[in-house]
Amino acid sequence: EPDKFDAEIQEYIRSGGIIEKLEASHNVNPHPHTGISIMQMQMIRKKLNEYHIPVSAFVPASKYTYGIYDVWESCPSVEDHRYWSASESAQELWAADVADILYVGDFFANEMELKRLSEIRDAAYIQLRIQPAYELSKTERNILFSKPLKNRLAAYVLRFTEFRNTSISPCNCVDVEQYDITIDNQTIKRYNGEVRIALRNQPRDSRVNVVGHLNHRDIRLLPYIKATDRIQFILDEKE
Repeated sequence: EPDKFDAEIQEYIRSGGIIEKLEASHNVNPHPHTGISIMQMQMIRKKLNEYHIPVSAFVPASKYTYGIYDVWESCPSVEDHRYWSASESAQELWAADVADILYVGDFFANEMELKRLSEIRDAAYIQLRIQPAYELSKTERNILFSKPLKNRLAAYVLRFTEFRNTSISPCNCVDVEQYDITIDNQTIKRYNGEVRIALRNQPRDSRVNVVGHLNHRDIRLLPYIKATDRIQFILDEKE
């Protein structure tokens, strides 16, 4: 528990321990309902940061048919990640900045999972998966997927302005639901090409194309995206 760290670490130092050699790790939790939460990890991280102690955590693999325990239903550190993929779990842990090193807790991790983990580790932005609402045009795909986009401060949306003045035709101008992705179309010249993620429902607008929806698991990443942070949209595909 965080409130015990100070006493234990001070005792370690008094006993001649070298704090620079300390590393911490969250546990693996193969039994359902025994994992911890991101909020608990944040509390622990805050205390460890005071002593500059790095911390590691475990993410699950998509297959968990083998384990050293008699109960083995995936092996994450965070309970909510129990049936997630390794990359989904890693993305949240790194976005929340609660771990420096991640390990795959289960025995098997396939090549695709390891590749995705590597991509997420090396990226300087958060990836968000889009489920398209219709067959996107070449221009719409270029706006969404060609490069990372910088978030601009707003209350009801996340907004990205790099592709303003890129002309797209009106399409699927329907009511905007929370976590829809929209692009303003050519009927509004100043904002034409601006991308937004809706944080609340909005009425339909003939100037706004609803191009897709966020993968429901990626919604948890939105609170970690601050003004000037970059995101990269990717097509929602199965691991």
